[in-house]
Amino acid sequence: MHWEKRIGGAIGLWPISERTAPRLTNGQMKEADLTGEMMRPFREAPTRYWYVSGIVLRPELGGTRAIRVLLGDGLSHWIYTAAITFPFQLLALASSKEGELLLARFGFYCYQKAHAMPDGVALFALDASREEFISLLSARYPRRSTLMVYTITIPRIRAKAPPQRHPKGR
Repeated sequence: MHWEKRIGGAIGLWPISERTAPRLTNGQMKEADLTGEMMRPFREAPTRYWYVSGIVLRPELGGTRAIRVLLGDGLSHWIYTAAITFPFQLLALASSKEGELLLARFGFYCYQKAHAMPDGVALFALDASREEFISLLSARYPRRSTLMVYTITIPRIRAKAPPQRHPKGR
């Protein structure tokens, strides 16, 4: 999200595999244990499970509608551009009471209480079909802002073949 020609906030939306999602939701892994290998290729195969992390906002934007703009515009962009299997599940750890309230206001529910999670913070989830999610966005964020939202795609990393050596004389 841009604000006065500066970055005002950011949100990370990460695809996670069907094997990793239950480990996270059952409290068998910490957020720090999530790795790139566990994330499905973003453009090549749709996925049902998504992890929301790194919701950050400039301190001077606290108490303004900026967080609503960040979530509304960011998630609107995501729903229309990402490779999503429907219905999907968004997962997010709430590292503060404010985070819990924000997620609950957006329609997330508490999936696991803090004492059941290895990070010691509650895990929230939102399950929806495409139509339900678009309806939820429209109800909570009726007007799209003029702030820019960018999606960064992490390409699949493949091992490069070793350089071929040519026989002498070529």
